[in-house]
Amino acid sequence: MAFAVNQQIQELIAKSRHTLITFRSNGGGDALGAALGFYLFLKKKGTRVDIVSDGVRVPPALHFLPSYADIKTELPPLQKFIIKVD
Repeated sequence: MAFAVNQQIQELIAKSRHTLITFRSNGGGDALGAALGFYLFLKKKGTRVDIVSDGVRVPPALHFLPSYADIKTELPPLQKFIIKVD
C-alpha cells in the first residue's frame, strides 16, 4: 500500500539533510507567508533550511512576519546541488 501524500512529504523531509525553500518574488504576501511558515516549521524540527527568492523585497507592511530577514536573494556558490523530482 502506498503512503498518503502527507506521509510521503513527512518521509522526504525526514530523509533530507538540507532543505531549500524558494518562492516567486512577485507572489505577494500569500507566497511570502507560506514560504516563511514552512521555513519556521522546518527550523523548529531541527532541519537545516535556507529560504531564497531572487530579488524579493518585503514591503514594510509585512515586516511583522517572523524571520522575514532570513530570506536570501541569491544562493552562495555550491559544490553540489541536487534537485529531486518524482
